[in-house]
Amino acid sequence: MRKFRFFEATTYTVKKLVTVQDELAGEIEDWQDSGTIQAEIWPLQGNQSRGEMGVTEKSTHKAFSSDPGAFESNTRLVDASGLIYLVGYVPPEGWKSHGEAVLEFVGGS
Repeated sequence: MRKFRFFEATTYTVKKLVTVQDELAGEIEDWQDSGTIQAEIWPLQGNQSRGEMGVTEKSTHKAFSSDPGAFESNTRLVDASGLIYLVGYVPPEGWKSHGEAVLEFVGGS
């Protein structure tokens, strides 16, 4: 099987939403680091991308990684400059040669 290489891949911190106890025994949700991945993030290209599986009106970018299992839905990717992307759609079967996900740009930290 062909293995893809992404030469412009950079390191992104993966954050997962977890529920933690606060000091009053209540629960709050917090985005906590769960690891790092090497990926490239590209902006969606105009109206032609709107017909792709998993792309919604909120979708802004696509992410690619040489690791087929790199992405998980409902996690966040944060780059070194603090830009945050929410991972929305990840193909259920995967491509087996690389990882791919549809993202929504959230903003800066």
